[in-house]
Amino acid sequence: MLAFALGGLAGWINTFQLSVLTPETPLFVFGRPLVLVAFLRLGPRAGLVAALTALSVRFLDVWQVGPGVAVGGVVYVLEALCAWYLYKRVRSLLLAVTIYWVAIGWILDLVIYVAWVGLTREYVVLLLVKQQVNGSSPAEDALVKDCTTSTYKLMRLSRIPHGGICANNVQTV
Repeated sequence: MLAFALGGLAGWINTFQLSVLTPETPLFVFGRPLVLVAFLRLGPRAGLVAALTALSVRFLDVWQVGPGVAVGGVVYVLEALCAWYLYKRVRSLLLAVTIYWVAIGWILDLVIYVAWVGLTREYVVLLLVKQQVNGSSPAEDALVKDCTTSTYKLMRLSRIPHGGICANNVQTV
């Protein structure tokens, strides 16, 4: 239930988008931290539920733009899943997300957005830079840690079982 709530809230927050340079440049969306909280606090199954719920909020709108653009959501689901997996090993959310974008994310961007959707390489490079900056923000890292700790306390008070990897305090870089 909490995973659906986090995903729904993330999807709603994603409707508030910000273009940093011009309206034609890739947009920043802000629901990602809540999906990461679901992964880190509730575990991978609940995290996937939250991620798919967040994507479903605007899926039909994006599908009308093009199926390839809608499939681009897979990049973000994989980012959260890989960040959860890598976080267990490196104990740094910033490092985990950076490893994802350097190792896997850029390849998915090229395949989906250049090969399938047909965007220019220059636009996709700008998109990749935006994704890396958005994903490795210290402010987002702090927000996820605060939300993870708050979610843990809420779950303890309400006796909701959890399957995540975080404890009361989350280690920082």
